[in-house]
Amino acid sequence: MENEKQIRKRLFRRDLKKELLLMLVSIGGLVLLWCLVYALPGSVRRAMTAFATIFSIPLLIMLYMCISWLIRVRRWPLTEGTVEEVFLDDKSPLPMVFARVTYDVDDGSRQQLQIVLSAYGDYEDGCEPKLQKMLSENKEKYENTTIPVFYSPADPKKGIVVLQEAKKAEIPVILMDRMVETQDDSLYTAYVGADFYAEGRRAGEYLIRKAETLDTERFRIVEICGTTDSTPMRDRQRGFMDAISQDARFSVIASVNGDFLRSKGEECMQALLQQYGADGFDVIYSHNDSMMLGALDVLERANDPAVQRIIKITVDGEKEM
Repeated sequence: MENEKQIRKRLFRRDLKKELLLMLVSIGGLVLLWCLVYALPGSVRRAMTAFATIFSIPLLIMLYMCISWLIRVRRWPLTEGTVEEVFLDDKSPLPMVFARVTYDVDDGSRQQLQIVLSAYGDYEDGCEPKLQKMLSENKEKYENTTIPVFYSPADPKKGIVVLQEAKKAEIPVILMDRMVETQDDSLYTAYVGADFYAEGRRAGEYLIRKAETLDTERFRIVEICGTTDSTPMRDRQRGFMDAISQDARFSVIASVNGDFLRSKGEECMQALLQQYGADGFDVIYSHNDSMMLGALDVLERANDPAVQRIIKITVDGEKEM
């Protein structure tokens, strides 16, 4: 099994030839174009300069895209995970062996995931010895080993390389909860997740309805955003802003990055209270419940009657909310 360095090296080599060829075409095209222009007589040269400038733009764009793509390949979110535990789930009608994998992501935090290693099929009486054999085989093969982990990137553009590899290997891909920015729909089979734009728009529409019940002329909004430039962050913000943008009563006075974490939501609210005070804003719009829970912890400790009047709007539907 390839490790992280081997995978990254292979992918970089795969794209290097193609991108270098495109870069050579771009540079060669630019050099040839301007050599021809400067070889012309003075009067014709002046007329052709504008023409050459226009044709240089797509060549420069192609050159920029090639360089940025190679940089992206070197930095897309690949890490090495450790199989901490291999265990059997025999309580469901379809017994399976899972691996619990821990890995570090690019923001320094440690994450955990579970992956299916083997599936038995429909449970049947007397299958326990077969299940234990399946478990022991997987333990021997995988426990305490390291495996490459492709994780959900904050930047949706970074996942394209993984999808291209999967397509090349004819592996169907189902995207869960995060989209990638690509015009090529053939890179994935299906997307399973929420409509983040609709969530943001419904949050804005709720605020408008709520405002109709209050005798208030203006509403100052503080927004606690998710991970910068992630799909949920951008779409929830865009949907919310589209819903309220035509209503002069609403203004967003601050947008802060809470990174979808409860601890960061707490930090954001502390900073907002310090900057504006409890009576300095009227609405909190949080991109997820975890950040709002952190913000509520701070508001409760503030022990200020002014916080009771603040409208709180959040997304996700966690049990604690």
